Amino acid sequence: STHMIVMKFGRSSFKDSKTISNIFEIIKTRIHKKPVIVCSAIPGITDMLFMLGTESVFGNKVKVKLILDSIIEKHLRIIDALFKESEVKINLIQKINEYSEEIKKISRGISLISEMSDKSSAKLLSYGELFTAIIITSLLQQDYVQSEFLDAREFIKTGDRLNYGENEIEQIKSKTKSILEPVNKTGKVGV
Repeated sequence: STHMIVMKFGRSSFKDSKTISNIFEIIKTRIHKKPVIVCSAIPGITDMLFMLGTESVFGNKVKVKLILDSIIEKHLRIIDALFKESEVKINLIQKINEYSEEIKKISRGISLISEMSDKSSAKLLSYGELFTAIIITSLLQQDYVQSEFLDAREFIKTGDRLNYGENEIEQIKSKTKSILEPVNKTGKVGV
């Protein structure tokens, strides 16, 4: 059996570049335990993403753009403080921009039907955690720590309901194990 630890960092851990540096130092002290890192969004980002979705319902393109620009700017400020100029930083910024484009597509979809379903809301809100997870993965890579970004959307599916039945939980457990075990066996940090 493969042993690993799960390290969950809450919102206050992602407050700014200093607190994110602290997370990084904590993770480095546990590398030998093959950790899997679970990230929360930067404080305020989930609320901003929800506001973006709400403004999308009303077709308010100007407010949507302002909110998204603010979300991206917050992340880019942190990235600038944490990363030296490198290929890792360039790739990270490219990924942030890809996520920004995905958020725009979700926003357009919400706007087209003038409704934000539970499913589209959950999808939109997940970007807060995706941003921080890719930042932590890149921070580890910048320090030559073998790490792999694990997109939780690949193994945690909610279907149309946000409350899980026993069968769904078993499927999530099985899928999670099939994704985490190979990463763990290679000795990489999964984020």
